[in-house]
Amino acid sequence: MSKIKSPLIKGLLGVLFLNLFCCSPPESDLKVSSTTTNHKYVDEKACIQCHAAEVKQWSESHHAKAMLPMNDSTVSGSFNGQILTFAEKKWSFFKKENRFFVFTDDLKSEGDTLEIIHTFGFTPLQQYLVAFPNGKIQALRIAWDTQENQWYDLYSNQKIIPEDWLHWTRSGMNWNTMCAECHTTNYRKNYDASNDQYHSQYDEVGVTCISCHGNAAIHVESMNKGESSLPGAVLVNSKTSHQQLARTCATCHSRKTNLTDSISFYGNMSDFFIPEILSDGLYHGDGQISDEVYVYGSFIQSKMYHNGVKCSDCHNSHSLKLKKEGNDLCLQCHKPSYSSENHSHHTSAEAQLCISCHMTGKNYMGIDFRRDHSFRIPRPDQSSKYGTPNACNECHTDKNASWAEESINHWYGTKRAYHFSDDLLEGRNRNTAAVDALGSLLNNKVQPEIARATAAYYLGEIPTKKSVDYLIKALLDTSSLIRHYSVKALFRLPAQEKYVAVLPLLRDPSLAVRMMAAELLTDIPKEQFPSNNISEFLKAQNEWKKSMESRLDFPGGNMQLATYYYRISDTNNALFYFQRALKMDTMLHDARENLARIYSQLNRLPEAQKELDITLSLDAKNWQAYYSKALLFVQEGALPLAEKAFGQSLTINPNQERGWYNFGLFYEQQNNLMLSLNQVNKGLIHFPTSALLIESKKRIIAKQQALKH
Repeated sequence: MSKIKSPLIKGLLGVLFLNLFCCSPPESDLKVSSTTTNHKYVDEKACIQCHAAEVKQWSESHHAKAMLPMNDSTVSGSFNGQILTFAEKKWSFFKKENRFFVFTDDLKSEGDTLEIIHTFGFTPLQQYLVAFPNGKIQALRIAWDTQENQWYDLYSNQKIIPEDWLHWTRSGMNWNTMCAECHTTNYRKNYDASNDQYHSQYDEVGVTCISCHGNAAIHVESMNKGESSLPGAVLVNSKTSHQQLARTCATCHSRKTNLTDSISFYGNMSDFFIPEILSDGLYHGDGQISDEVYVYGSFIQSKMYHNGVKCSDCHNSHSLKLKKEGNDLCLQCHKPSYSSENHSHHTSAEAQLCISCHMTGKNYMGIDFRRDHSFRIPRPDQSSKYGTPNACNECHTDKNASWAEESINHWYGTKRAYHFSDDLLEGRNRNTAAVDALGSLLNNKVQPEIARATAAYYLGEIPTKKSVDYLIKALLDTSSLIRHYSVKALFRLPAQEKYVAVLPLLRDPSLAVRMMAAELLTDIPKEQFPSNNISEFLKAQNEWKKSMESRLDFPGGNMQLATYYYRISDTNNALFYFQRALKMDTMLHDARENLARIYSQLNRLPEAQKELDITLSLDAKNWQAYYSKALLFVQEGALPLAEKAFGQSLTINPNQERGWYNFGLFYEQQNNLMLSLNQVNKGLIHFPTSALLIESKKRIIAKQQALKH
């Protein structure tokens, strides 16, 4: 059977790898050490000499009880030996000789008993930690509900196979990387990738004084000497700016990507970690919380933050309790008239609480209710148009958004002050009509950085010349967050001038920006670099590689490093790290599909076929696997099978611009122009402004006309 030598195979390989390397893995994969060379440990015994009241408040806080040794005074759960069943697996918690154990058959069919070594968390839930080989510490999926006084399943009785990353014995519940940084003091991960072992260390369990205040050793020395001017002697304190205080809290209270093995209190945040933007899955389109994002990303959206309000204005820094109850907390700054029926138009005491309308929330980990700290005004008009949630309908569940919108209009009038969400919601649809609105938001320095960075992200997915222009202009922004996400957004956009514009960022003062610039420029042959840039590129590229290597205890870190090696044509290392990622998470279909693509390039077609078959056996609705199989069948010359696989992929997910293009190209190369045009026209229904599909249609029609003559 003859084979088709098709440009779609090479083109698809490039596109699919591009989709991988320009998207950072979830930052939950990237928790690393919080130690720095300037960060010397001093326990609370040294602090209590001068700060007895503060230490006492702290000792009863969630921070102090973030992680504790197992004993009768620290354990909340019932260890009475009762047999419990969750997701068809047995669990039993019991004590023996003042030690605490768990029995479960979720490890092996005959069951196994493990000793529990630490409590984890305090309230409203308490988890428990067990030790595994190779220095790994895992959190159990069964936790104790301190409010209802009962055991419950964090995964809501969902069956999770042991090979899944989310299984409690795997990386998703691994303490060393997912948890320890924020539940211990002076943590060092010490992961050895060569033998998959942790040698983790910390100075104390729980969040102690230096976890928030910084370099206490120098502070104590300076106080003893009466020399407060010693370098590093000034700690995070009540006089710290609202930006710096939020940045301090963000080391734990943010959804983020860590860039290095250590996090410092000092210097630019983007030298150590990058907070996630208001992206799909994490936030709703208007910036309201969706997934667990840990407060920082919502708070820095708020007018309060931009008007200098600090975390400590509402929360006691040591006890963590609210400083005042009810609306009195808000009335520290706001007019009393806001705490009235005239403002809220509600009569019940609960409905008149400011937080009822301006701080809605969600339950995470089953029972942990957390409020959205963006302090937003309800916008049911946006709910009507975009399907975003609003405070009104969270209470009035029997009504729709239109009803809520009419009520708001009646009380407050029909005009709404501009909010960045007005532009982001348009941009989230990746509509070319939204490019100017997104570009305006990106360059509007009055708006929150996190919203502007999200605008950059959306522009990167709208392939127009204007998108490129806006992003290149943003490369000069004073915000490292904006520069970072603008470089990242340029990955997908086809403009040669972007490479020239990014070259100066190889020497950017921010590590995050330098690394992203190196990532974008990696595909350029070294001989094409200007002589004065090559050393800068190699240095930044090395920083980027070290950052990926610091995350090799997670599938995402291995995926990124594999893609890096693929891009520099080191196929052996690319295969090794894709395979390593799959050992950590057999459900990581992207890794398996990229393995298949490499095998197909190496003409190892049976191995490629095997990887895709495994993916589809685990996930029968995986459109990307069908798509990859279609390309593989084209390569093998198995055209009927390729035709079927293309159809299966596009039936499952019709929102594939390149999928429709390549299906059309498949028929075009067989001179079946009618079917080719049919597929392109179907694609244009979903992507009416696609230059790729429009040009393809013109070419096919021209061929049809030529045949007529």
